[in-house]
Amino acid sequence: MPHDSNMPSEIKTGALLEQPNTPELAPEHAEIPAASQQESVSEFSNIAPPPRAVSAPEIIVAKIADPMQKEVEGVLTENLGDIFKQLPSDRKNLFKQKGEVIAAQITGMIKAGMIQMKKILKLIREWLLIIPGVNKFFLEQEAKIKAEKIQQIYEREHTATT
Repeated sequence: MPHDSNMPSEIKTGALLEQPNTPELAPEHAEIPAASQQESVSEFSNIAPPPRAVSAPEIIVAKIADPMQKEVEGVLTENLGDIFKQLPSDRKNLFKQKGEVIAAQITGMIKAGMIQMKKILKLIREWLLIIPGVNKFFLEQEAKIKAEKIQQIYEREHTATT
């Protein structure tokens, strides 16, 4: 029988399958013939792999096609393209995930009509601190600029609806 990497190890080895010693099964039928092994392999090829285990602290953020959230994400990522490209891959993932979470929180505040500038500044600062060796003055300046632009989004949304 040719070697197939997709076959389970029990079938690859051609080992005898353990059968319970019941009166219905005769001991001479304990070994599965080669044709039957191929049929059972085709059964296994249609089975999906087991789902991967998810660790407890992992947060899965759903992609939302909310235009306001996209706009907030745009404000947050503005002028950070070159910095993002220079980040190590583990920091890139963390930076992106935390940025999406912060954008969702800020969008929620805007929609609820309860924007808190101090909290927004704190969230943006904490997010920018993921960047290794970030200049303190750059961080403060970027956080303030982004918070002001978010405030403008808030004012535009709430003056248009009232």
